[in-house]
Order: sequence, then structure tokens, then C-alpha cells
Amino acid sequence: MFELHFIELPKFKKDFSEIRTTLDRWAAFLTKAYEFDKDTVPKELAQSEEIKKAAEKLDIMSLNKEEREIYENDLKAMMVRNAEINAAEEKGREEGREEGKVEGRIEAAIEAIKLGVNNDVVAKISKLSIEKVEELRKKLAINE
Repeated sequence: MFELHFIELPKFKKDFSEIRTTLDRWAAFLTKAYEFDKDTVPKELAQSEEIKKAAEKLDIMSLNKEEREIYENDLKAMMVRNAEINAAEEKGREEGREEGKVEGRIEAAIEAIKLGVNNDVVAKISKLSIEKVEELRKKLAINE
């Protein structure tokens, strides 16, 4: 169901302590927004995330051209930084997965070597180089 409310804002005289409904919050915001900024939204209005967002947008809209350019440049720089961080995190996860795969191959190769499987077969099943298999075999011989 859709409700439409017409409010004569000049007639809205409720004090912040009298605000109870969402409609009251919005009416108070619209009539008194000039009294505060995003950091000083009264607690009675700050209960609404939408009103906090509206106060932030209002702050941005009230910036002069130079301030708005600075804000937009900072916002763009922050978005670039976030994209770089996300890319670095994804690269780190991918490297971690790759390292895990290699460790799994090494563990499989060690088990095969312990079972007496020859280097060529160990290299084929583990997808490690012959040199790496020989290196593992030498390390196992030293440790035993």
C-alpha cells in the first residue's frame, strides 16, 4: 500500500524531544537541517540511517565549487586505493592457493618417495620437476 502525506513544514513545530515517528523525524530534518551538519545530527534524528545519509549529502551539496572539487578528488583517490587494496588481497589469496597446491604436491611426492616409487613416476604424479623430486629424495635420506 502506498501512502502520501502532505506536510506544511512551516507549521511543524515539534521539539526534538517530541519526535516519535519516522514522519516526525523527516519533517524535523527538513525544517531544521540548517541547524546541524552530518557530525551534529541530533540523536532523535540519527536513529534513522537514511537521515544520517541525507545529512551527509546535504553537507556535500553545500560545498562551494573548490571544496567540492577537493572532495571529489579525495573520493576518487579513496576509490583507487580501495581498488588497489582489493587487487592486492586477491593476488595474495591466489598466491596462497598456489603455495598450498605446491605444498600438497610436495607432500604427495614425499609419500611416494617413502613408498619407493622412482623419480620419473613421482615427478609425473606430483607434477614436480625431476630436480625437485631428487632434492626431496636427498632431504629424506639426510633426515632418516
